[in-house]
Formats: sequence, structure tokens, C-alpha cells
Amino acid sequence: MGVLHIALYSNDSTFLNDFSRELLAKLPHPAGQLAQVRKVAILQTSFFDGQELPDDLCVVDIRDDPERGMEFVRSLRRGVGTELAVVAPGPEYAMAAYDAEVLAYLTDPPDADRLARMLLRRFAQRLQPAPGQISLPTGKGVQLVPAERIVYLEYSEHRMILHNDRGGRQITATMRASFGDVAAQLAADPRFVRVHAAYIVNVQHVARFERSFLVMDNADRVPIAHGRRRAVREQFGRFFRQT
Repeated sequence: MGVLHIALYSNDSTFLNDFSRELLAKLPHPAGQLAQVRKVAILQTSFFDGQELPDDLCVVDIRDDPERGMEFVRSLRRGVGTELAVVAPGPEYAMAAYDAEVLAYLTDPPDADRLARMLLRRFAQRLQPAPGQISLPTGKGVQLVPAERIVYLEYSEHRMILHNDRGGRQITATMRASFGDVAAQLAADPRFVRVHAAYIVNVQHVARFERSFLVMDNADRVPIAHGRRRAVREQFGRFFRQT
């Protein structure tokens, strides 16, 4: 799994800004963190200049000049094996678009939710972590960490700090997703327990259970929220009875 590179081509600056924001918002976590959108403003007179394409998806807005826009779309498909999507003023260009083997054909106003669903189907393996992994959006791109390497996760100032079993820390870039969304990646794994609004621990790395905190096997102390103490003890008990 890796970052999904998307480019939006349009002469409409409002579309470039609004649609890129809407598309990322429609992608569930962690897919929204794995997609990067590049916005390209194109003047009609230079529509065929600078055809530097992304690896994965190119969305072309042909509404201001549909005929030349479809020529541009066809040239992109011939030159590069990237997926294409077209935003057109109406259905009359649908046949030409599908002849160019586009992934999606969107009419005005373009539906970001529909394109997001298509992306999730087309790039399912890229946009969903494999079982037993968690995705971390960092300044160097998305990193995948095996769950067994995680001692505990900490959330602070819209960043996640992963403490690993080698004594290191990995800090994410500023995240759009909530910590609850991150926790959902691990919800099916009984090793992970959310003990506090800002902490998730791997029970296999807990050395000692105190009244108001846990001592991890790296000697760090992780607080237990007062209202979660009983539930945390019950989750720990269930895990060790089952294993």
C-alpha cells in the first residue's frame, strides 16, 4: 500500500480548490490520509503544454472547452497508463469519454462522493491497510507498521505518536482524521485497548497494571482514564483468558 497520487486539471480555480477538498473528505480513514491531490490550472491556449501526469488518477475538467478537452483526455490515455476521469457539462460527451476508457464520467455539478466510491473500488488494496497493520501519514509519506511492533499510541495536538518495541517513536504529520478513526484501524485486534481519550495500548507490552496507570515493558507510564478503569480491566481479562 502507498500514497495515491491524483491530479486535477481545470481552468476553474474554485473547482480545483473545492473538489479536491470534497474528494478527500469523502474518502474514509485511512484512505483520506493516503491520497495526495495536485491541482493544475490550465489556460485554454496552453491546454496541451506540460503534460506531467500522476501515477494513479488524472481528473480532467472539460466543461469550458469540451472538444479540445476530449482531445487532451485521449492524448493522456495514449501516452500514460494512468486512470482518467472526466468532468463534462452534460451527458452528450459520455460516449466519447468511455471510448477513451475513463474510470469515471461526471456531469456538472461533479459528484465527489461518486468518484470517491470508484477510487475505493479501483484502488482497494492501496487504500486499505492489510490485517495486522496500521498506516501512519508522515512527512515522508505513509508508513505501514506491523501491529505487534506497537507498544502504545499517543495522540497530541492533531498528531499521533507511535511508541515501538525498539524504544523508538514515530510521529505523524498533522492529521485530518480523529484519534477515534485511528483506533478503528485496530478495533478488530484484541491486543489493543483504548485506555484513555489519547492513548491506546498493546496489552502484550503491559508490564504492570496500577490503579490509575499502566507500566509498559519499556518503563513508560500510560494513564488510565477514571471512567475506563473497569472496562479496561475487563478487556485485559478477556484477552488473557482467550489466549
